[in-house]
Amino acid sequence: MAGFFCARRLLAAGIFTLLLTPALTFAQYPVAPWRRAQGLTNRTQNDLQQASHFAPSVSGHEVERYNNAIRHLSDFDRELTTHRFDKGKLDRSIGDVQSVIDHNTLSGRSRRELLRDVMNLRRLRADYDAWHG
Repeated sequence: MAGFFCARRLLAAGIFTLLLTPALTFAQYPVAPWRRAQGLTNRTQNDLQQASHFAPSVSGHEVERYNNAIRHLSDFDRELTTHRFDKGKLDRSIGDVQSVIDHNTLSGRSRRELLRDVMNLRRLRADYDAWHG
């Protein structure tokens, strides 16, 4: 009977190890920075477009800030298609989105989404530096 319980424990440990191994492998190899960056870039561009459509009023300067942020994100994304991570273009994009947050009239929801986007883009920048530093 003791052998039966020992075999069950061994089997349970084996199953646990098999289930845990993919999670550990995934944790060791993060998503390629350009793929993660493309996802964040797309989401941020969508959030900027949504914010501009639902803004209570949009002046010429506000439109220019939206356009700059979207254009610079697009420039950064274009580099990503060739697996080139341009930190300067990312920094410019982050600054542009932050400018929209700081100077444009936004709904509470849009402000929260754009703040989240800026935080995630800054984290991406820091992670990229850590991976290549």
